[in-house]
Amino acid sequence: MSTISTLGQHLRLQARIQATRSELNRLTEEVASGTHADYFEGLGTQSGRGLAMRSAYQQAIFYQDAAAVVASRLEGQQQAIGQVKDIAQAVRDQMLSVQSGSADQNAVRVISDGAAGYLAQMRATLNQTYAGQYLFSGPATATAPVRAPDEANADGNSLQSVIAAIKSGYDLETTEGMQGFLDEVHAVFAGTHPNPAWNFDKLVYAGSITGTMSGIIDSGLEVSTDVRANDPAFKTVLEALSVAAAVPAREASAASYRQLAGVLASRLTEGVSRTLDLAATVGHRQSVVEDTKDRHDRMASLLGAGLSELESIDDYAASTRLSELQTQLETSYAVTARLGRLSLVSYL
Repeated sequence: MSTISTLGQHLRLQARIQATRSELNRLTEEVASGTHADYFEGLGTQSGRGLAMRSAYQQAIFYQDAAAVVASRLEGQQQAIGQVKDIAQAVRDQMLSVQSGSADQNAVRVISDGAAGYLAQMRATLNQTYAGQYLFSGPATATAPVRAPDEANADGNSLQSVIAAIKSGYDLETTEGMQGFLDEVHAVFAGTHPNPAWNFDKLVYAGSITGTMSGIIDSGLEVSTDVRANDPAFKTVLEALSVAAAVPAREASAASYRQLAGVLASRLTEGVSRTLDLAATVGHRQSVVEDTKDRHDRMASLLGAGLSELESIDDYAASTRLSELQTQLETSYAVTARLGRLSLVSYL
């Protein structure tokens, strides 16, 4: 016997359709993402464990990224130190050949030009940046640390003008005059010159004198990234290059120029040794960062796999249920349409 749809039947059917559609939407989202749409409902009693794992995973990723940034900064510094060492070795070899008398005279005449080129190259090396920050300026990461030889500081002095002023006070044709010149320039780079405005940290170095630079790579673990252009290793090489560029062979006697070459060869040998020590210091920092980053990588991988297993849905079960709901919804729509077409007139 047929019955006529009542308003109550119609409303109950609409409510069932709405519930089916909600479940269908949720399952569609879960099948697409592979995870539970409602975290706590999906994981049930495992939700607390899941949240703890998720927090540990996010922390591992945070320190993983932080360690990667520190590693990149240290790698940039390490490469720059190696470039400075190579420059020091190249010019030292030239000076040793001049000192020994084995250098070709044509080559000797252009040593100052070559030294000026190496000086510009070293300045560019020490003024490198990583992620928009200068590597050798200390905390003053927005400031290029090494001024150009002809660049005046706040006092109006430049390295070029200071060396020229010093040079004018000595007779470079004599070994005594050359030694006096070399000693006074050395005082500038050592920071002991009687005129404090001429000392390296005011005259050449534009970075920060105070403060420190470091990076956090783990909870409670910081690694120093503090290498500055006023480090003795760099100053020693800069001094030798600056003198070599400022004194061409034609301005000195053969004897005094050999004296200059001997002093600069000694300075550059010291510079090579100091750059190797500095490279070892940075290398140790790199080792600490790399070991810590590897640990974060392993932890992130382990936690990621655990979270995937814990939070992922059963794809087969979800897809099967999705098909069932689609069929059920289609049936409900059909019934709703049929009920909507019924009227009392049809049964009179």
